[in-house]
Amino acid sequence: MVKIAGYPSISTGKIMHKRFFPRENFFNYKANYISFSLNHLNSLKKTFFSLNKFNFFGFYFADYGQKNQENPKAWLNKILTKHNINNIADIILVTQPRVFGYIFNPVSFWLCFNQNKDLIAVLSEVNNTCKQKHSYLCYNKDLAPIKDNEWLTADKEFYVSPFMKIEGEYKFKFTITEKKYNFFINYIVDKKLKLATSLKCELKPLTNNNIILSILKLPFTSVQTIFLIHYQALKLFLKKIQFYKCPDKLKINLTICKHEK
Repeated sequence: MVKIAGYPSISTGKIMHKRFFPRENFFNYKANYISFSLNHLNSLKKTFFSLNKFNFFGFYFADYGQKNQENPKAWLNKILTKHNINNIADIILVTQPRVFGYIFNPVSFWLCFNQNKDLIAVLSEVNNTCKQKHSYLCYNKDLAPIKDNEWLTADKEFYVSPFMKIEGEYKFKFTITEKKYNFFINYIVDKKLKLATSLKCELKPLTNNNIILSILKLPFTSVQTIFLIHYQALKLFLKKIQFYKCPDKLKINLTICKHEK
C-alpha cells in the first residue's frame, strides 16, 4: 500500500535522459520540485511560497490544465470522470514550481489515489517548447492499483523533441512511497529502446527554511531547464541527427494507455 506524504513537500529532483540511437546522448541534472495534495492547497501558503502571485516559489493555476485562472482540479476530475475513474479520494501533483515568477515544466505528474491510498491513475502533463501541451493518462482497465514494478504503455502522439519523429510508444513506471517519488518513461520504437528517462525525488517538508536552501542550491532552476533543453538540442544537431519541425497543434490533447496485461 502506498503511504501518501501528509505534508506539502519539496525535493531536488534528479533528472536523467539517455538516448540510444541513432546517436547516443546522455545527460542528468537537478531541478527543484514540489508535491502537494489538491485537497489542501492552503497548506502551500508560506512566507516564501504563494498561490497565483509572485514570490520566491509559486504555484499558478494558469500553468496547468486549461491554462486559465480556474483550479485545475476541476479539469482533471472531468477527465477522470469521463473515463469512469470515480473512486479518487486524493490527488497529489508533482511539478516544478515557479521560481521568481518563471517556469517551464517539461512534465508534471498528477497522482490519483483511492480511499485505501492505492495509486489508481497517473496523468502525465507534458509541455513542449512550441507552447503546446498534451497529457497521457495511465490506469488499469479494472482500476486495480498500479504496482511499483508495473509498466503501462501508451502510443506517442505528441511532439516533444525536434530530433524525434512522432512514432512508437512510451512505457511508464511509477514507484511511489511516503518519502520518494520515482518516475520512469521509456521510449520504444520498433520494439527497441530509443530513449530512457527518469525523475527521482526524495521528499522534504515544504518549509521556509527548505525553500531558501533549495534556492541557494539551485537559484535558477526554471531558467536552467529551458537552457539545458536548447543546449542538448545543439549537441544533437552537431551529431547530425535528423531535425523535425514542430507540427500543428493536436485537436485531441489526451492519450490513454493501452491497458495491456
